[in-house]
Amino acid sequence: MHDNVFGWYRLIRRWQRRGELPLSGMRRFWRYVVPLSVELCLASIAWLIVPRLFHAPIATISLFAPDAFLSIVLITCLGVGSALTRTIMTFRLAVGRQ
Repeated sequence: MHDNVFGWYRLIRRWQRRGELPLSGMRRFWRYVVPLSVELCLASIAWLIVPRLFHAPIATISLFAPDAFLSIVLITCLGVGSALTRTIMTFRLAVGRQ
């Protein structure tokens, strides 16, 4: 449902309108920590799985299979970028509301 940055932005804005931000306690865990952990795990798992599939270190993959290496870098950048964007939106909107 909220699988992109714009979806999360709308969701965070809705939480802000309802007065549910800043998050605290278990709500912070389920609404912030869990999605952030999932995104960061997905971003890092490519660095672990792809070298094992090719039976080669990442440096060799970048040299002989640059398309696979660029895919790993892109997945990582998107995952980390989305996680950072959600973090900034969550805490910036929470501070702006007070």
